Amino acid sequence: RDGSRESRDDLRQGRLTYTRAAREDYAKQGYKVDYRNVQTNPQFLDEMLRYSGGARRVPVIVEGGKVTIGHGGT
Repeated sequence: RDGSRESRDDLRQGRLTYTRAAREDYAKQGYKVDYRNVQTNPQFLDEMLRYSGGARRVPVIVEGGKVTIGHGGT
């Protein structure tokens, strides 16, 4: 299955799940969430890569100058 369309789609869906969970958690805590879809906007992808040091992991959360990669943080 490595490299198959099915495994790529599974991986993409997993990433979207983490992004969605992060957005919902922050919104529940009263934060304004500025969602930027890096799949549809190349400028947002470039911005994400700058914040993440080139890592292609989502979500990338920027909060008051602090960058957290992944929901729950790493």
